[in-house]
Amino acid sequence: MASIQLTFEQIVDAAQQLPDEDRLQLITELVRHCRGKKAREALEELRPRFEMPQQAQQRMSALLAKSNVGTITAKERAELATLIDDFQQRSLEMAEAVSDRVTSASRRQSPSRRANR
Repeated sequence: MASIQLTFEQIVDAAQQLPDEDRLQLITELVRHCRGKKAREALEELRPRFEMPQQAQQRMSALLAKSNVGTITAKERAELATLIDDFQQRSLEMAEAVSDRVTSASRRQSPSRRANR
C-alpha cells in the first residue's frame, strides 16, 4: 500500500469535506484513540497505588486454587470473599481515578488548543 504524506491543514480540509456522518465517525475514533492512550498512561502511573499487598494476592490465589478443587473450608471461603471484595473495591477505585485523570486532562486543554491539534 502506498503511503501519502499530508500536512495537518490538508487533513483538516479533507475532514471538513466529509459528509456529516463520516466526519462525526472520524472525530469519535480520534477521541477514542486519544482517551485510550491517556487512560493507559494514567493506569500505568496509578496502578501501584491500588494494588493489593503481595501477601494478600498470594493468599487469594491459594484460596482460589483450593476453591477450584473443592477443598476450601467455610472459614477460608469467608476469607476469600473478603479478599475478593477488597480486590473489587481497589479495582473500582483505580478505574475511577483513571477516569478522573483522563477527564481532568481533557478539561485542562483550552478549546483553542484542542482545535489546533
